[in-house]
Amino acid sequence: MKASNEDMQFRTTVEWHDDEAGWIRPDSHLLLLGSCFADAVGGWLQQKMPSQHICINPFGTLYNPHSIATALHYLINDGEEIPQHTYIEGCDGMWHNLLFAGIVSAPTLAECQARVAQALTKGRKALRSADHIFITLSTDHVYRWIKQGAEEKIVVANCHKEPARYFAEEVMSIDETISALSAELEKIQQSGDTQSTSTTPLHKRIVFTLSPFRYLKHGMHESALSKARLMISIDEICKRHAGTKYFPAYEIINDELRDYRFYAPDMIHPSPVAVEYIGRRLMQWTFTPEMKIFSDEYEALTRDFSHRLLHPDSPEAQKFIARREEKKKAFCAKYNLPDLVLNSQDNGENPYDL
Repeated sequence: MKASNEDMQFRTTVEWHDDEAGWIRPDSHLLLLGSCFADAVGGWLQQKMPSQHICINPFGTLYNPHSIATALHYLINDGEEIPQHTYIEGCDGMWHNLLFAGIVSAPTLAECQARVAQALTKGRKALRSADHIFITLSTDHVYRWIKQGAEEKIVVANCHKEPARYFAEEVMSIDETISALSAELEKIQQSGDTQSTSTTPLHKRIVFTLSPFRYLKHGMHESALSKARLMISIDEICKRHAGTKYFPAYEIINDELRDYRFYAPDMIHPSPVAVEYIGRRLMQWTFTPEMKIFSDEYEALTRDFSHRLLHPDSPEAQKFIARREEKKKAFCAKYNLPDLVLNSQDNGENPYDL
């Protein structure tokens, strides 16, 4: 008997087997670390929850397991300062820190140090309060700082456009990736942080993802090998550490969407449509029913506050402003949010005609 058109499937649907599906609640706090894919999905999640509930890459965008493990090390150890030899004055005249991306770069050393201190404070607070930590790995290729006179040949988070001769490229082994990340995860699990609201025994759920970004500069074969090594590493880490999971974003892009329509014009990064799709799959699997209602109400409230009023002093506009303030007050009371910060969705294209 032939299958009808209704029975035929023209794609492979990726499933996620999680015995604890539905664990992000309205009071949950998230910390995201990793590649630009973490930035993209984190940006999507920011439209679903208040900004004080989500922290994305306090060290800036990080790509390799070593730099992510280093960031976790300094976030976990409150009393440990960033070493002075990790600050450099770059060829561009700016001051940078080799353990951070460009978010802390500044015209002076003092300003760079101040930005590093601010990032550490923000990240440490986010780690303490986080119920769920998302870690996105992108490549196991690392770059080691070998400039003549360097106090220590450290693995850098970002090359800051310094000359290539200042770096040595290395590839982390599977064992090195597992060891670097496991050491920090063990510290998180042992800390038993009392400020977390999670009900899991380890207090913090760790969710790994693998970025679908392809490193063409390494060649397609080496890029595929790098992803394979990272996937093996993640799988082993999840086996060793209870409360650690893998979310199949990589498989969704490559096996479920599987089309260049879902890539950005550079044909390397996922497109906004792909990020939206992955975000919705993540929401489907991880949001509790109450959280789905919360996110719908939060988005509606954010849209109200994103409207640019053409005539803000008019009677109709004043009524609209009063209504949305009442809606915000009711929303905060319903979900016990004393200091709600709305993430603007204003794109400047749709002013409200009042």
